[in-house]
Amino acid sequence: MPSFTKTFGHLTPTMRGFTVSLIMLCGAIPATVAGHLADRFGRLRIIIVGAILCTIGCVLECAASHLSLFLFGRALMGIGQGFALTNIGVYICEIAPSRSRGKFVSLPQFGAALGVCVGYFSCYGSIHIAGNMSWRLPYILQAALSMIWAAGSFFLPESPRWLILHGQRSQAMQELKKLDFEAAEAEKDVLRPTENAAPEEQVGILQGLRLIFKSEYRSQTWLAVFILSFVQLSGIDGVLYVCCAPQRREITSAY
Repeated sequence: MPSFTKTFGHLTPTMRGFTVSLIMLCGAIPATVAGHLADRFGRLRIIIVGAILCTIGCVLECAASHLSLFLFGRALMGIGQGFALTNIGVYICEIAPSRSRGKFVSLPQFGAALGVCVGYFSCYGSIHIAGNMSWRLPYILQAALSMIWAAGSFFLPESPRWLILHGQRSQAMQELKKLDFEAAEAEKDVLRPTENAAPEEQVGILQGLRLIFKSEYRSQTWLAVFILSFVQLSGIDGVLYVCCAPQRREITSAY
């Protein structure tokens, strides 16, 4: 947008690519340790930290008047996403009864796809606004949604499985009742693993990587790798980041 270029100057193709990818670059770093932090401090606590970082990052992006602050905001966004998104799937699996687990686990991906759509159309709708609000308004919307995410997370229950693994059985029983777990399922899926909790808690990053390739887990690991690989190989990122870029430049030149 012209007002964006006026604020931050004309970005070289390398700098533009770095700016776009900074969220993913910064998100990859905390994603490697987010699971271990969640095992120690609680899944929900790490998700809340990630949501707060995302909110702060959005506010900084929206308020930025120079590129360095804008990049810092995007870096915080990436770090927050790395902490939160890594643990959301595990958290949902641990709080959702089996009868509704598949539905709830699929909702974050649906929300991500919906968010991408809303993001594109919010920019499409704001491009004709005069002044800096043309590019700041979509970030205001993003910051508002992040704030709702962060605030709403304080009202969510902690994972009963995590509570059991840390010896908080009475609180875990209260959370299981709130989550509408049936007694048989709670005993089988949540309460029983307490006997073997201690050894699993000590698994480090390298040991965890070796663990997922052991014979009893190898097929599930390769299935996950296969699905995620073909999501990327289907070309969606190529369409979004490569094929659309020359078209946008041609349209801008025409105008």
